[in-house]
Amino acid sequence: GVKLGRRVVFMAKEELFRLWLPAYFVRGFGSFPVYKSRRDLKAIRLANRVLACGGALAMFPEGRRSKNGHMERAYNGSALIALHNDVPILPVGITGTEVIRGTGWMLHRPRVTMTIGEPFRLPKSGSRVTREEVAGYTDMIMKRIAGLLPQRYRGRYGG
Repeated sequence: GVKLGRRVVFMAKEELFRLWLPAYFVRGFGSFPVYKSRRDLKAIRLANRVLACGGALAMFPEGRRSKNGHMERAYNGSALIALHNDVPILPVGITGTEVIRGTGWMLHRPRVTMTIGEPFRLPKSGSRVTREEVAGYTDMIMKRIAGLLPQRYRGRYGG
């Protein structure tokens, strides 16, 4: 959010809100929880509200940080919310976070790089969107992100 130069509200996995200390920091960064294991209507309403007010919403389409550094299958929520709100998407690729585990990483401060792409919009669709179309839009988003990353990070979106 700091890199973007404007206030950003983050949709973050609910596990980050379970313990009071991490929750304190995550909420302080302007985050709200989303449950990945189910359709979280409360989180969707909050996301829609942020966007309706002209705010910036940050989402992590894969739902978590990759443990091996390779892109993994994304959830469809980012595409659904972008379609519903007809908002531009700013793809961001992040590298170097795969070495951040436990507390030992603080001693050697790994290099984390954030690459910001060009904003784009998903193509307008009819009144109803099929699951297959949403999956295609999700892949479109992820391929834009993959294009910002070195080949070794692209995983399933490297083709």
